[in-house]
Amino acid sequence: MPHSSQYFEISETSPEEMMKECLARQTEANERIKNQVVELERKINQGLRNRQAIIENLEMQFEYLEKIDQEGSRIIIPGISTLWP
Repeated sequence: MPHSSQYFEISETSPEEMMKECLARQTEANERIKNQVVELERKINQGLRNRQAIIENLEMQFEYLEKIDQEGSRIIIPGISTLWP
């Protein structure tokens, strides 16, 4: 039967060095996760700002249409001429 050292690399590092390496890898992983969370938060905030701008634009359009409706102004659409309302 083959010796177990043929299957596994025997490490010559001390437990303290192994712990330092483990902590360093964990710190790197935590930093990557943090960066991903920050990026997702940035994208969410940008999406919220975009939606808010769309809402404000629609509100301005509705106000404009209400003003036209109240004034009884003539609306001219290319090719079509109608009175509003």
